[in-house]
Order: sequence, then structure tokens, then C-alpha cells
Amino acid sequence: MSAHAAVARAELVIGRRADATRLPVVLALPLAGGTLVLATRAEWPVSKDLYCAELTEWPEDAEVIERVPVASCRRVGASVQLVLERNQRRRSLFVWTSKGGRPLIFWRSERSMKATRPGIRTPTARGLDGPLTLVVDVRERYGWRFAGLPVTLERRRLPVGDYGVFEGERLVAVVERKRLEEFAGAAVQGQLQLLMAELATMPRAAVVIEGRLSQLVKGDLRTRPGWLLNLVAALQAAYPNVPLLFAETGPLAADLAYRWLSASLRLARAQGAGETVPDTLAEALGPSYGVGAPEAAASDAAAALREAPLFAATQHVEVAQDSASLDRAGRQRDALTRARDGATLTLKEHAERHGVTAATASLDLRDLERRGLLEAHGQRRSLRFTATA
Repeated sequence: MSAHAAVARAELVIGRRADATRLPVVLALPLAGGTLVLATRAEWPVSKDLYCAELTEWPEDAEVIERVPVASCRRVGASVQLVLERNQRRRSLFVWTSKGGRPLIFWRSERSMKATRPGIRTPTARGLDGPLTLVVDVRERYGWRFAGLPVTLERRRLPVGDYGVFEGERLVAVVERKRLEEFAGAAVQGQLQLLMAELATMPRAAVVIEGRLSQLVKGDLRTRPGWLLNLVAALQAAYPNVPLLFAETGPLAADLAYRWLSASLRLARAQGAGETVPDTLAEALGPSYGVGAPEAAASDAAAALREAPLFAATQHVEVAQDSASLDRAGRQRDALTRARDGATLTLKEHAERHGVTAATASLDLRDLERRGLLEAHGQRRSLRFTATA
């Protein structure tokens, strides 16, 4: 079987080798960057996670026993997410981890995750309640006190938002604070959409609203019942990268903003300066998997290591991401990478590459220019952008 055939038809190909005793099942996963071939012990992780070993190619002696249409197969951080087009046993996850400095791959399903004993742990949002330096915009009056939280406050001018976090000199995330009455007033006066458009130019931004979402339906904020809820739905559809977060009280809103900014800073640090690294909770919010593994899976791993000549060393899998599906931060990282590689960027080319409007392309590149990452040359139709020297 040609490995490329699986990619073209978007199928998970499952095979079996008669002469392999430890890891007889072979899988071919159709990733965007090429087929990933793995050897494992069974055709699906049911009662426990399955250890996998990466192969350089589909073995000649492997007989294809099943082809399953794939709905989605993509790499997210240190894992590959697989969704199959069938009613049962649809979702699973291939996780890259390590034990004693050795790289390991485990195949997990929803059922095996429930049955997993302590050792391989699911991602947790630990570490979001540690010390954090927050920048408060100088125009913010009577702001949150963050009582009881390990927060150091600095007052500086922010280009947008009321609270922000910096990685070095780079503003990586902001929060706009709104009381429910202020939120309703900004919506009625038409200011809210302009604010959302400005927040969308940031790497990460959110609006934290002090009040209950249910109040938007009651119509007691000088608006017709349901009108504000319609507006919230429309704004979230138009600006999906700027979440509207509701909290019942001021202290709860401050706590939520603090943890959201902390999570954003962790993700920004995982990305690094201009590097295209997927944003995953598993990587950014704490250890995603422990060094231990269930006993049976560990036994499989040890056996596979003894059969080392049969397998290639596990390598980091690079998967090309569809540039038309990137959010603003992803489009800007792509533009910055190409500019640093010597490319000259134009609004038309950027818009066509990512499937966005010329106005959105202008926001992307002008924001990079404002942050000192790109230089603009010419005007209007002759406008070009290059990397700063």
C-alpha cells in the first residue's frame, strides 16, 4: 500500500503483521504534512492507553484489514487529534511524552482516559494562581483591587484595554473591563463594535463584564428584551478571538481576568518570539502528562525498545497548517515569518493567502508595523511591508 493513498482519501488505514508479536497492528494517519505510520498492540484503545512506536514507512508484510474515513486528523502541540467518520469509537488522541528522557507515544480514547490509572494524567490548568505583574491603563479609574491575589500592579498607558500582561516589552494580552450598564450603553451608542474591532488586533484580548448574562434577556437595561443577547451573539460571530466573559460580581470578574491573563501569558511564552507553536492547554498550562505510565503500556514500551531495529526513533512531527484557517495571531505569525525570510508583503497577497478582506489584511500588517516588527514602504497600491532591520 502506498502511504500517500491514505492521505489523498483521508482515511485511517489499519493493518496487521503476522510475524510481529508485541506490536502487530499498523496505523497510517493522514496528516497534512504527510502520512504518520505507527505500530501498536490493538486496533483501538479501550480499557487502557496503547503504546505506539513510529515507523519510517508502511511495512511490506502488513496486510490492510480496515480503512476508516477520517473527519479530522491534525497536530495540536505535542499530540495528534483524530476524529473518524463513524458512530462509535470516533475520537482519539496520540500523545508525545517521555519517560526517563526517552520519547514515547501513547494512543488514547475517551474510554481509555476514563479507565486510566494515575500515572498519565490529563491536562490541568494548574499554575494560574501564581504571582503575576499586571499593567493597568492610566485611564482606568476605580479599577479592580485584585484582593487576596498575588498581583503586582503597574500603571502605564495601554494602546487598548484596561489591563494587560507583557512578555518583555511585548504586550501579549489585554482585558477590557465593563460593568453591565456600561456594556449596554456602549452597545446602544454603537461604540461596542468599534471596541471589539480594536481588541481583535491584539494577540489575545477579552471583555470581562460585571453582571449576569441572564440580565441581557430581561430587557431591564433600557433595551428591548433579547436585543442585547442578539448583539452579543452577533459580536462573538464577528470577532471569535475576543471572548465576552460574564461574571456576577466585581471581585469574581477581577479573579477571572487575573486567571485569563495568566493563562494568556503562559501561552505566549510557549509560543516564543515569532515562532509558530500551537496554543494548547497541555503545553502552556502545566505538565500535560506525567513521567509514569500504566503498567501494561509501560511493558509494551519496554518490549518495543528491545525491538529497536524494527522502528525509527520517534521524531517531532511537523504538520502544515491550512493558512486560510488561521486566526489573527496566526496570520500575523505567518506574515512575520515570511517577512523575516526575505519576502515583501502586500495587502492583496496577504488577503488572498488567508482568505480575508483587504481591510482585515490592513489591520494585520499595520498592527505589526505599529509594534515595530514590520516596516511600511509606499502608499495605497504601492504599499509594501518588509521585516524591520
